[in-house]
Amino acid sequence: MDEVLASDLDEVDEYDQLPTIRILTKSQFERLTKSQKNSYLDELDYREILYYKKQLKEESRKRNENKLSSEENFPDDNNSDVQASPDAVPLPDITLPPSFDSDCPSHRYRCLDTSDQWLARPVLDSQGWDHDVSFDVVNLETALEIKRNVFASVTGQMSKDKQDFSIHSECAAGPSSAYVRAGPASGKDMIYTVHSNTKLRNFKHNVTDCGVSLTSFRNNYYVGAKLEDTLLVGKRLKLVMNGGRMGGGGQVAYGGNVEATLRGRDYPMRNENVSLSMTALSYNKEMVLSGGIHSEFQPSRGMKVMVNANLNESGTDMCKVE
Repeated sequence: MDEVLASDLDEVDEYDQLPTIRILTKSQFERLTKSQKNSYLDELDYREILYYKKQLKEESRKRNENKLSSEENFPDDNNSDVQASPDAVPLPDITLPPSFDSDCPSHRYRCLDTSDQWLARPVLDSQGWDHDVSFDVVNLETALEIKRNVFASVTGQMSKDKQDFSIHSECAAGPSSAYVRAGPASGKDMIYTVHSNTKLRNFKHNVTDCGVSLTSFRNNYYVGAKLEDTLLVGKRLKLVMNGGRMGGGGQVAYGGNVEATLRGRDYPMRNENVSLSMTALSYNKEMVLSGGIHSEFQPSRGMKVMVNANLNESGTDMCKVE
């Protein structure tokens, strides 16, 4: 999104060039003809898109300015005055269980995003019982910057039902381009991962991502590598190509993916897009091919349609329309 907005930062905001508009009351709107109502609503939609675009450009500009200022003032952070903590902001509502009653107490699990570095929230169990709250897991996570470009994060989950009680935790630390992660895999066995990646921006609209990883599990070591290239053609077409390899214990697996995404004219103000993807996986001299299509569009005002379809050689084809 930032790459798309960056090309428009130097342009004059179209919203500021619009003439003033008179907002009609409900009674005035009802007296309009059908064609006049459609023209009036289309004008409001157009102004809303331009206003949202202006806000996104301002947010992108502020992020760039804050990033530059933090890099310049980082050595003096310990001596700087403590700023007032921002107000708590409610997080988006949690997804309701697949089956729920009219008195579903999901409002009890609404979360606030505060200045505190710790974030606690419930986790929805999509395989829960019918007419159940389906919130049996609590997630706790935090992340902080130890030094410049050196980050640490801790994530934990606690789950409990009538029979079992379990705690799952995971921690990671390292520079932004590399980290070390440790956490339980199954039972009492631990899994350790060392991962490193770097991004190369050869051109303005081309980003190459390279990464390697080393995983240790039950006295076995697994080495992986990946290469991904993202190319933006204009403001609407995005091409992503990636390939990877994972080997260990005398076995090797290969995988690759190609995806093309055509965005709508009003992106990122409206997330209308069509994506085509193809994936190839190879393991033990067997190859599996799969392809998919994803589309989001707004056929009319107040209506949004999402289509997902997937075809693969394993016979687990899927088509979903929302």
